[in-house]
This record gives sequence, structure tokens and C-alpha cells, in this order.
Amino acid sequence: MNVAVESIIFLVFGIIIGIVAGYFIARFILQRQLEKNPPLNEVVVTEMMKQMGRTPSAKQVQAVLRASQQSNASTKKKKDKKDKK
Repeated sequence: MNVAVESIIFLVFGIIIGIVAGYFIARFILQRQLEKNPPLNEVVVTEMMKQMGRTPSAKQVQAVLRASQQSNASTKKKKDKKDKK
């Protein structure tokens, strides 16, 4: 009886540790992929503006991309400050 209880406890702890480790590994991989391949690029911005009924100039597309990058950078800085506390 005692051996069965111990094995069940080890099984439950193993599953919990596996779930937590899997979450952090998947989160790390996803963040790295998003940094390498951002979901927003010139083609996507141009298509979005065309769908809204506008023909964007290159300057407008670059402005949208810069605003997006600045937003991501400020979010990352806030996160870094929060992690340091």
C-alpha cells in the first residue's frame, strides 16, 4: 500500500514538473521565433491599407512599421524593468 501511494505521488509531481517545464520552453521558443520573424512587415501593412480602401505610400508604410517597432521596444523595456524588481 505504501509503495503504491509513493508511486502515485511521484507520478503527480512528475506530471506537474513536465507541464511547467513545457510551458517555459514553449514560451521561450515562441518569443525567439517572433523576434526572428515578426508578424508585421511591409507587405502585410500594404495589404491591410489596401483592404481599408487606401493606396499607401512607402512613407506611410514605414511610419506604421516604425510605430510598431517602437511599441514593441517600449513593451520590452517595461518588461525588463519589471523583471529587475
